[in-house]
Amino acid sequence: MSCLIKTSISPTASALLRVAAESSMLKTQNCGIASYIHGGQYMHAEVVRKKGKNLLSDPIFNKGLAFPPAERDRLGIRGLIPTSLLSVEEQERVIMEEYELGWA
Repeated sequence: MSCLIKTSISPTASALLRVAAESSMLKTQNCGIASYIHGGQYMHAEVVRKKGKNLLSDPIFNKGLAFPPAERDRLGIRGLIPTSLLSVEEQERVIMEEYELGWA
């Protein structure tokens, strides 16, 4: 059974997602909540079945170092990725600098 929910983040939606994350439904179905960043702001949140290594191997949900600490805990990826935080835009800048230097 799939447990996928898309919603725009508003204060009300954020509160609902927090409640959903704590509910027994997500715990028994082994789901987590992943958020998407666009233009430096959280735009969507999704309840996903994947956690840990499975989430990191999926390019749709993997944000590299852009996972905030609370999201790392919720998704079970703390310790699987480095502790440093870089936004998606910062990661893009680093990759493009390496590409321009011929390292990538």
